[in-house]
Amino acid sequence: VTVWEVSSQGAQPYGDIGNLDHVAERIKANGILLPPAECPPLVFTGLMQRCWARDPNDRPLFSELHNIALDLGGQNSLAQHATNGTVSNDDPLTDTRKYPPEFWRSLPGLKLRGVTVHHLSTQLLPMARVAAARSPVNLNNLTIKFVVEAVVKPTCAELVCPRDGRRGCAYVDSLEGPGTAGPASALLSYAWQYLLADVAGALEVWTTARQRDPMATFVWICSLCLNQHRMVRCLSPAELAAEFGPRVTQIGRLLPMLAPWDDPIYVKRIWCLYELYTALTNRLGVEVNIIIPPSEVEAFEASTTSGHFAVLDSILETIDGEHAHAREQADLNAIRGYVQSLPGGFPSLNETVRTHLR
Repeated sequence: VTVWEVSSQGAQPYGDIGNLDHVAERIKANGILLPPAECPPLVFTGLMQRCWARDPNDRPLFSELHNIALDLGGQNSLAQHATNGTVSNDDPLTDTRKYPPEFWRSLPGLKLRGVTVHHLSTQLLPMARVAAARSPVNLNNLTIKFVVEAVVKPTCAELVCPRDGRRGCAYVDSLEGPGTAGPASALLSYAWQYLLADVAGALEVWTTARQRDPMATFVWICSLCLNQHRMVRCLSPAELAAEFGPRVTQIGRLLPMLAPWDDPIYVKRIWCLYELYTALTNRLGVEVNIIIPPSEVEAFEASTTSGHFAVLDSILETIDGEHAHAREQADLNAIRGYVQSLPGGFPSLNETVRTHLR
């Protein structure tokens, strides 16, 4: 019926019948809807009519409908899935009326700069591989945590921080020139156990699907945009909300990264759940695009298109913010305190995140 409504440009099904009882009688008598004037015949006979088979056993499964849609010319693009609100390539921070050039030289502006997708794959990843070659770390196991210790901190250790004038700066503050850093287009929500290659790959897939320029798409990533040379003081629950909430709403786009897709670290990390929940409760101002590493896409799509949703359901059922983990105990305490202060507490967070991911 949804396809019929789309094909008829929003016409009301059985709109020629005013009485609902008469509509019910017509349906019971196998009086199916007629094909809309501009509906391709194969869409009507191959998809709609099959869904209206009198015997439920003769109706196609969702996995079959997916394949029918592909046969009829549809495109299977994981990057188009799981968005929150209207999808747009507009970046709120590029509004020069609200954020003039001088803003980006101020402390608030410096805190909102991101690193380009292009830089991650063409500069940072090769630097990480060089660092790994000088260490016992396997080249296929270059986690974000390793990159911070082996590349980010050494690169920035002697550079003067533009935010406080002291030695040691955030990685993003070390970057100059076109195609390196600028006003954040999105905030990446991820875990430090993720591989840098997977992060870069997932962001490349997203930029390609959205027809964005990777040299002009700037992503705020905590490991690269926060100063790793400064000990972060413990924040109270209220300070935590004040620190993170405005950042995600100003940037206006969150990219939760799920990996591995069948047992994602993401749903076990309290920071990740908190970031996603914050974005989802600001529905009018924050767009959410879920991303998955290229190495995971094929397996994910093969599972879902074959109708094997049990794995996904089991993942969603494990979401439990109250027992999620964090690298720092102080972060864990602050986020727990903040969520527990909200209406509904952790049950509300769990259900909100579970509903969106489903």
